[in-house]
Amino acid sequence: MFIGREAELTDLRREFAAKRPSLVIIYGRRRVGKSTLIQEAAKDRPSIYYQATRGLASDNLDMFKIAATAAIGDDGMIGEMPNWFTLLNHLATVAKRMPGLVVTFDEFPFLCEADASLPSAIQKFMDSGAPRRGNLKLVLCGSTIAFMSALLAERNPLYGRQTGVFDIAPLSLRDTAAFFPAWPAADILTAYGILGGVPYYLESFDPDASLQRNIIDVLLARHGKLAEEPAYLLASETPGSPKFFSILRAIADGCTRSSEIKNRIAGDGGDRDVSWYLNRLIALRIVRAEKSMDALGRERDRHYVLDDPLMAFWFRFVRSSLSAIKLGRGEQVYRDRIAPGLAGYMGDAFEEICRQHVRLWSDEFPGSVVAGSPGEDVGKIWAGDYDIDVAAHLLDGSVVYGACKWRNQWLNEGVLERLVACAGKTRFGADAGRRHFLLFSKSGFSPGLEAMAAGDPLLHLVTLETIVGLPPGRNQNDVTGSFPVS
Repeated sequence: MFIGREAELTDLRREFAAKRPSLVIIYGRRRVGKSTLIQEAAKDRPSIYYQATRGLASDNLDMFKIAATAAIGDDGMIGEMPNWFTLLNHLATVAKRMPGLVVTFDEFPFLCEADASLPSAIQKFMDSGAPRRGNLKLVLCGSTIAFMSALLAERNPLYGRQTGVFDIAPLSLRDTAAFFPAWPAADILTAYGILGGVPYYLESFDPDASLQRNIIDVLLARHGKLAEEPAYLLASETPGSPKFFSILRAIADGCTRSSEIKNRIAGDGGDRDVSWYLNRLIALRIVRAEKSMDALGRERDRHYVLDDPLMAFWFRFVRSSLSAIKLGRGEQVYRDRIAPGLAGYMGDAFEEICRQHVRLWSDEFPGSVVAGSPGEDVGKIWAGDYDIDVAAHLLDGSVVYGACKWRNQWLNEGVLERLVACAGKTRFGADAGRRHFLLFSKSGFSPGLEAMAAGDPLLHLVTLETIVGLPPGRNQNDVTGSFPVS
């Protein structure tokens, strides 16, 4: 079942339906669903899909011919083509009887690794006018984000020839809810906090089993599908350099500044500065650099966090337990390590989920004047004596301040009072005409706070069901109403 990506699917189908040739560039991190998107968009059209492998250029050329013959039939000519240029020209002729033929080179960087002249051959082919014979659609797809982005640079032979560019990000939280249609909102958010929006990871969880059972079976079992996925991902993306691993471990342990990371890994050797490794991890979308929304732009104000939820969870809980997992003690690992620490882990994850909510869905604030003004610039604020979990500029010129609490207790007026006090200390949004205050709660709000929100259009109380996009009542938690959080 294809889930989410409605906008990307619509745009890609429109590109394939255009009465002209196409050169489409598609990139994004591994496992994010690029190949599935392409195949879904092309499933009712004549198409050739080829996933390249590392190897000799001649081997990939031969294997592509086999894939092409299987897809469109043996015309006695495909196998005779001596190189990519002549083969593409032949496929342009085939497209005359199969208008709009879609030809996909998946893992395109592997092809170029073996044959650096391939982009030039494609340039020559696109410039020749041959693709117009049958409006051929050529798709270049890859997981090496830096390489694929470079295809669009002015120095590249393909510069200016693309007709569509798709940067495929992980799914949003609301899209992931479709993977777990019967789960309560809290479990959906927790699964998202562990797996992120990567379809391959989400599909590994069984929607008919409990969240706990899935964590044990998929992440803590001897042969669990994702038990060593982060290690495999690092090995494929950063071969031969264990320093990347050390840096990620340092960040997971709370070293968020460059100086802290550098001190932590000082004995690991290597002749490159830590910033080189951090920039590579940022390019791979494994690490994210953050600055306080009221920072002055100084380098020392930058914090580094793990941008991949599975990496964050794995380094927090799984990596140190791999020996026990290999001995079949996954149930014990869950009981002794994960269960006591999961709420703390989700506290941090919940903040980022709430920032995503403001970024995507702030136009849903009930009764607010910001309808139609999603978050344009969203982040957080930290200072020596206070912090604000969510801070955002909205397109209508107003600002947002938010507090997020992942607790099994109501939020009450004290949380709002502290948020308002912190907002008064920051220069962020000081000149804004309207200031919205958002409270995000795992377990609801006190009656007093709900009464305040009912009379104040700039105060918004956001439940888990709202964040996930579910009807009220799907969040089945043990809520302690008699001891509200103050």
